[in-house]
Amino acid sequence: MASKISYRDLLSSAERYGTPRLGSHLERYLVDALRRLVVSNALWIPNAEKSRVWYGKDGLYIVWPNAAIDVRKLIEADQLPGIPKAPETLLEILIDAGVVEPSPETQMTWAIFPPHCDKAIEAVRLTSPSILLAAMDRPPDPLPHPLVKPLPESAAGPSSAAASSVRVG
Repeated sequence: MASKISYRDLLSSAERYGTPRLGSHLERYLVDALRRLVVSNALWIPNAEKSRVWYGKDGLYIVWPNAAIDVRKLIEADQLPGIPKAPETLLEILIDAGVVEPSPETQMTWAIFPPHCDKAIEAVRLTSPSILLAAMDRPPDPLPHPLVKPLPESAAGPSSAAASSVRVG
């Protein structure tokens, strides 16, 4: 049991989820807010209907910019000064810190397709699910399928109209 807890703590430590950079001291507050939301907010239950958090075979995603609004409200309630309000700025901080992995297609967000969803939802992908799930007593299992749909072979080229229609953001 102790080794399981130590391993979980190691995976969730600041050194593992980001690289400190000049001016990016805010990411610890943002990650803390994400973790608090996943354990306290019903809209943040992973893989639940209309959730802000989706955990699939291909990684853990947070619906964006909706989640940014929740994060901002929580941080404002904590009365932390100097936290940016714009979802784009919050996302840039998380990307620069290595917390979020940008999409190679849009450079920021991913188009995901949660179960029973006909349209793509804009989301950010965490570099490691443990960044968020380590806060949970009982982390969920990932869905058995990826949330990002691969492009068809014929649409794989960058000049394809189908490829540009998948882009979000």
